Amino acid sequence: MAVAEHEAGPDLEAHRMTFGEHLEELRQRLIYSLVGVMLAVGICLFWQQELMWAVTWPHRMAQESLGHPPQLEVFDYADRFMIPMKVALIFGLALAAPVILWQLWKFIAAGLHPNERKYALICGPASLLLFFAGATFGYVVLIPVTLKFLGSFAADWNIFKESIALDKYLDMFFALTIAAGAVFEIPLIMTFLAFVGMVPPKTFASWRKVEVMIAAILGAILTPGGDLVSMASLAIPIVVLYEVGILAGRLVYREPAEAAA
Repeated sequence: MAVAEHEAGPDLEAHRMTFGEHLEELRQRLIYSLVGVMLAVGICLFWQQELMWAVTWPHRMAQESLGHPPQLEVFDYADRFMIPMKVALIFGLALAAPVILWQLWKFIAAGLHPNERKYALICGPASLLLFFAGATFGYVVLIPVTLKFLGSFAADWNIFKESIALDKYLDMFFALTIAAGAVFEIPLIMTFLAFVGMVPPKTFASWRKVEVMIAAILGAILTPGGDLVSMASLAIPIVVLYEVGILAGRLVYREPAEAAA
């Protein structure tokens, strides 16, 4: 055994990267990620008119259902240039996310054990898919519901002149989209905690009342409108996703050996 350890020692040392090599590897991965982002942003700039049409679709649908004009206002010349650039940058980052995650994976994989690599290869793509699923939910459900409610509130008062700024709308759009994407990570986080044995599924189940209260608080914080409808449209999915996390946790959880004995 001692001989085997002695023979394995030099190999391990030979494969161990120095601090300078780690920095060089990090620099290389950052360059690849930056190139990926630049290419993705360039593609989005080429399609910026179509992206602006897609981003403003929930607003147009909400306004048309309320019988209001769908135009959004800009208040200076620079907005005509800066706002499409901002949209292209955000969509470019989203488009380049797989490249960024892959470069991050290549950087950290060298320091992981084989079983840790396997779990990371499962969790990484799953996390990305869940985020985009949540962003899609925000785009299709959460944002239109929120806009319709806010647009119809006090519509018969005749004391408001409706003038919606494009930059304000985009702030709400991206805030709700990112919030919905982050919320959809809940089942994955719960499943991971159950899998590694940190939090048993029965513990999650016992926290249901607290989770409902937290869901209401998160709905109030993460939805810019602050109205009950938009809060509920985010809080209810949080409750459903929490239940999904409990079910998934039960599938992967294993009782510790001491408790089983």
